[in-house]
Amino acid sequence: MAERRTKGHCGDDDAACKFAADQAASNAVVQSVRDLVRLATNTSDADAYALAVYRCGVRAIAEPDSGDRALLSFAQWARIEPGNVIPWLYLANDAEQRHDQSTSEAALYRAARSQYSDPHWDQILELLSSDAVVGHPPAIERSLVVTLIGIRAALPLANQANLLRHCSADALREPNRAQTCGDLAATLIQHGHTAIDAAVGVAIVRKVGGTSPRLAALQDEGDALRWQMSQVQTSAEDMHLLSCDSLRRFRGESAERAQYGEAGQLRRALAASGVTTQQAAERWRVANRERMRLQDKGTSPPN
Repeated sequence: MAERRTKGHCGDDDAACKFAADQAASNAVVQSVRDLVRLATNTSDADAYALAVYRCGVRAIAEPDSGDRALLSFAQWARIEPGNVIPWLYLANDAEQRHDQSTSEAALYRAARSQYSDPHWDQILELLSSDAVVGHPPAIERSLVVTLIGIRAALPLANQANLLRHCSADALREPNRAQTCGDLAATLIQHGHTAIDAAVGVAIVRKVGGTSPRLAALQDEGDALRWQMSQVQTSAEDMHLLSCDSLRRFRGESAERAQYGEAGQLRRALAASGVTTQQAAERWRVANRERMRLQDKGTSPPN
């Protein structure tokens, strides 16, 4: 921005001006990353650490000679936030890529003993209601909102395939593994922040099998959240943020999601709907069976 104030917007296709502006932007990004890494490594703030890991790239964290990124590690994130499933998943996936099976298994065990699952995505949404966004002219405010939505959408998803392998049919033959996997499913469904957590939790419940009331209740809760997710409708106006009213409404919804998480927001909406957990779960299963039937016939399900 300083470069543009000095030289304008590089009109008339001024190559030298564009190069200087791009270089200024690149330098600003480098410094921004350094500041974020410094903030993450000098505090015990889990939000800052998670966003620094995402910004530097989850693959690059474990690479040698990666500059500022070498200051970050999945193990340190897990030490900062031992009760969160997510850093243990990254630690397990990193160990898996290095063919370190014992470390991977130990990390997955710790994931199963965690109390919640929070990727810290929703802290981006919290910015939508901050002073950094609110109060600007509408055009600038919309631009900031769209940028923040894009940043959140680009945040990576922890690979949960290892969780499903950890709770596979073969693995469940081991003593106590079914109990461990049931505990993990409960954490994802009841204390996960995203709809994906609920879906993976239900998949684990199905792998564990059995007819215990606890597992049946977990599956109902997970399927009910997925049904509520299917009911979320966003109008074209909301999608394009064309009006001040829709922008304010979107900011309000984002603030609620930042406070309660995506899954918490879905629970609140389900409670307000008057539909019981069991009713919502059954509606999801009926709709899912219909989707499967149409897929088998080669027909696309209706939106």
